[in-house]
Amino acid sequence: MLEKAESTSLISSIINLPGIFAFQKEIDNKLKNQEKFGVLYCEVENIEQYSKIFGSKRSEEIIKFTFDIIRQNVPPSSKIFHITLNSFCILCLSEDVPLIGNGIVGKFNKEILNYYSEKISLINICVVGASNYETPFSNYREVAKVMFELINYAKKFSKSIFIMNRRKRI
Repeated sequence: MLEKAESTSLISSIINLPGIFAFQKEIDNKLKNQEKFGVLYCEVENIEQYSKIFGSKRSEEIIKFTFDIIRQNVPPSSKIFHITLNSFCILCLSEDVPLIGNGIVGKFNKEILNYYSEKISLINICVVGASNYETPFSNYREVAKVMFELINYAKKFSKSIFIMNRRKRI
């Protein structure tokens, strides 16, 4: 099996997306320019367990499959970033967050069974979203904190799910 860092670099080179630093810079620029935006964080769950059963080559196929689903559900005005081996971020218009999130989860659930049978319920995708229209952010750390809290909450459901941040800062 590939080491995690080695596997991430191979997949990133195949997918050819900007990473976490580019994402952070984009967020900082949008905040500096007082632009409204939406952000989604997508994480494929149980990829390590899947890799142990089916091998690292099949795990890479899952990541590429996930990227294809994300790409199909993201409008041209949005940007996709590959954050870690099994996670992606999307920067989009505020109003696009629910449509993108629900679209990714719906298509993922329909097509993931092409990679294994229903009897082995291993892989799911957690997608969380927020908008600075709903929740004003003052810096990247606040965005990251909300995404972290939401993804940890989403993982508790042990199924593919989209959760939108509805909290408003007063």
